[in-house]
Amino acid sequence: MSHFPGQRRLVLTWGGILTSAAFAALVGTLWLSSGRPTPSFVKGAFDGRDGSPASTAGETRDGDDSGAKSDEEARAEAEAEADPDTPATAKPTRTLPRDALPIYATTQTRREVQEDLLAGKVTGHANITGAWDYILLARYLAIDDFVDRYSSYYGTDFIWQLAAYCSESIMDPLAKGPDVDGDKGLGQVAKESERIGRMWAADPSNLYYVESYDPSRSVWDPETNVILSTITLRSLYALPVVTSNAIAYGHLTVGLSAVDSSGNLTPRAAGRVERAAGFVDKLVGFVGLKLAYAPSGGGGSEAARESAESTFVRTSGKLTDHVVRDLLAIDRANADGSAISVALRDYFLGLAKTANGPWNETMYLGEAVNLARVVDDIYDIPSGVAWKALRERAEALAPAVYASGDTSLISFFAKIESNIPG
Repeated sequence: MSHFPGQRRLVLTWGGILTSAAFAALVGTLWLSSGRPTPSFVKGAFDGRDGSPASTAGETRDGDDSGAKSDEEARAEAEAEADPDTPATAKPTRTLPRDALPIYATTQTRREVQEDLLAGKVTGHANITGAWDYILLARYLAIDDFVDRYSSYYGTDFIWQLAAYCSESIMDPLAKGPDVDGDKGLGQVAKESERIGRMWAADPSNLYYVESYDPSRSVWDPETNVILSTITLRSLYALPVVTSNAIAYGHLTVGLSAVDSSGNLTPRAAGRVERAAGFVDKLVGFVGLKLAYAPSGGGGSEAARESAESTFVRTSGKLTDHVVRDLLAIDRANADGSAISVALRDYFLGLAKTANGPWNETMYLGEAVNLARVVDDIYDIPSGVAWKALRERAEALAPAVYASGDTSLISFFAKIESNIPG
């Protein structure tokens, strides 16, 4: 669990807040309704080519430094990412959940957000001003391809799903609710939501089935958590009362009491929705940063990159910041999952040695320790050498921390130390 200055522990229940009667009503909506409406997805410039929105970056990364792809590679990657279970050379053999399930809200894929950025329809701002913003960007980069893959597959909104993760767990895969069997991971998946989500994801006869789901993986595994939390969120989009992304998140946090008889958010839900909405502009800025750093639309050429950078200079900016560029380079070179977690662990350990001031050093050390736990506990990759280096860094930093007299810093540092084994 993360502990950063100024942060509140934001632990809310997802599917578990629904009463059994409400959940029965939800299942009835999904399975007993007839004449399902056509999904009202926003249609971007890339819709219509193969009937599916596509994203610009997938789980694999390019082997060359430029990030350039041939037209054939780009098309194959786009087709594969539009449906995570269908090879690029094959046609889907089943209707995708995004099309088969009812939906009454307008949702967007990552690709459509990118198109809106390029067209000047949205102006997200990454607003990177310090250590916490670097950490948040890194956490986004560690999961955004997973979220793109499954939000596109199920038909949820890419940005709002990430905003939910920001509000629920600050995108920390190790976040846990306060109860003995509390909500878990990125999406704070509740016990009952996990049970139902696993059952639906594994059943080929179920509309929520996804072939890439691995039942052997823990709910703490980021990809598995994204799958399960996407299923929970998508089941709420199927309710006729859910006519916007904000209302979908409202239902996620407070259940079916999120709206009043007029269809408006109740005060209790509105406050939580406002908190999630506060991350939207920053997340759109993160999308812009990643697109500006390695725009696939221009084949990854230097000219295209410079053009994209100038496009986002006002909205995303910060590409002259060496930490931002380092993080984007790490993302470009490593797939979401264990690879990027290991790379980010080592990078933040390096920042902890060179940062200016005990607060920044401690924050980077804390993130490196958190990532070492992710690598060890979730991906089962021994971090022995890394733990030794983390212990040495903590020992070197301790005198400055305790000499500062800053009780908040000392408490924060002590929590980090407690997570370093040996």
